[in-house]
Amino acid sequence: MAARKLSAEEVQLPQFAIGTAASADVFALSSHRRAREALEFGLSVTEPGFHIFVVGEDRSGRMTATMGFLESAVTLRAPPPDWIYLNDFRDPLSPAPYSLPPGVGRLLQRRIADLVPQLQDAIPHAMSSEDYEAQVRGSAERLRNEVQQRVEELREEAHKHGLDIVDTPQGAMVAADSAPGSGERTETKEQRAALVEAGQRFADRLADIKRWAIKERAVMAAHVNHLNRHVAEQVAGPLIEAVIDEFADYPDIAVWLAEMRADVVDNLDLFRPPLEDALEPPEPPERRYSVNLLVDNANVPHPPVVLEANPTYENLFGRIEYRQIGGGALQTDYTLVRAGSLHRANGGILVMRAEAVARNSATWDFLKGALRDRVIRIEEPGRIGMTPIAGSPRPGPIPLEVKVVIVGAPRWYAAFFSVDPEFETYFKIKAEIDDRMEATPDNLAVYAKRIRERVESHDNATCDESAVTRLVAVAARWAEQRDKVTARFELIDDLVDEAVMLVPGDKPRYITRDTVSAALRSRLRRNGLI
Repeated sequence: MAARKLSAEEVQLPQFAIGTAASADVFALSSHRRAREALEFGLSVTEPGFHIFVVGEDRSGRMTATMGFLESAVTLRAPPPDWIYLNDFRDPLSPAPYSLPPGVGRLLQRRIADLVPQLQDAIPHAMSSEDYEAQVRGSAERLRNEVQQRVEELREEAHKHGLDIVDTPQGAMVAADSAPGSGERTETKEQRAALVEAGQRFADRLADIKRWAIKERAVMAAHVNHLNRHVAEQVAGPLIEAVIDEFADYPDIAVWLAEMRADVVDNLDLFRPPLEDALEPPEPPERRYSVNLLVDNANVPHPPVVLEANPTYENLFGRIEYRQIGGGALQTDYTLVRAGSLHRANGGILVMRAEAVARNSATWDFLKGALRDRVIRIEEPGRIGMTPIAGSPRPGPIPLEVKVVIVGAPRWYAAFFSVDPEFETYFKIKAEIDDRMEATPDNLAVYAKRIRERVESHDNATCDESAVTRLVAVAARWAEQRDKVTARFELIDDLVDEAVMLVPGDKPRYITRDTVSAALRSRLRRNGLI
């Protein structure tokens, strides 16, 4: 092709007629239209595997624009439920998850937190009443009197055979009668044999009394236990029934509260002062009956859009914390199970940067497994090979209903696509942002609106139309085509910031075409040493 001489008009910065726009939403730009349509489609599909990868060049505002679009897309949807963990009294190492409407989880947590101190006060008080102590004391005295009477009757009969029942540190035993005035007696061999035979006979009868007393003590203990349960049921029953009535609309919670009522009656020692010689203190009731509010959506007006900046396993799937007890030992339970971003985004959208996911490649397989099975399991991969900790819980899995959006540059999309053959199985939606757009009136109006808002985001700063025109012309120069502008508008944002900084901040900052030109010259000088 023959060379052609260009006129000044053909090489100077293009001049555009710029209108006005009501919004600076970048998804209104034609460069983002394809991505917007893909996002809208991806959010509408509920089938598994239709997760989204947003592809855009660096500095194209891909993350900011995507977050803004997603947050506006969920505003009219209902918020997801709360999630709680409750103690499984039959299997304490496997706490069960429960789903509740938003705000009900917090209400239940507070209600149980108020209920336990009431039980701690009412049960010991009932078991220290005069009526209760009189019943227990009466049962013990009746048994003691009965045993004493039987031993006395045996002693009187033993005296007739020259024997006695004496108390020793080892208990009552049969011995030769040593009553005062009995004096020394001369016994024949036959008499001694008869005395030994009688002693064995009375020892057997004494043993029968002891065995009978043991059985009676067991009967009395069962009676006292029955009395304790009856008293506890009378005291705890109405308190827990009131809570059951409050949450009667939630059958699973009502069932758990009924199980709690039975467990309280079965574990009354938890509500008594610990014994001084106890090897270890009993489990505190406020921990055994606690509500672990894993996800609280009480103040969430719509499905959450959660940005996870560092998608490690613990940050995504949650963790189990530990507390130190005596001797440096570690202890944990279901109340120390903590949520991850998958829990918080459940029912909504989870957003991650592609480079951050790549840095945590070990988590990638766990994430694919969760999306495949549609459940969240909290495990402890970091403790593999370490000494197991007794009592470490195995929380039940929570159903997962989430849309995952990964945002990254084209090179990251290509890397995921080429390295993992399963990638396309899970991320079937590609939302691609073009790096340039046509310089149409609609695009230019939105572009100008963004520029003005960027200027006004600085304290006491405004700009005139000449500055806007100059910046849009620079955007065309960076697009390397006179009838297009770059979609990497964060580059223009940087130039706006530099221009504003050239104007002293102690007076109104008014940005003009000359201010923009000065910022460009300053940048050229900084970067032009080569």
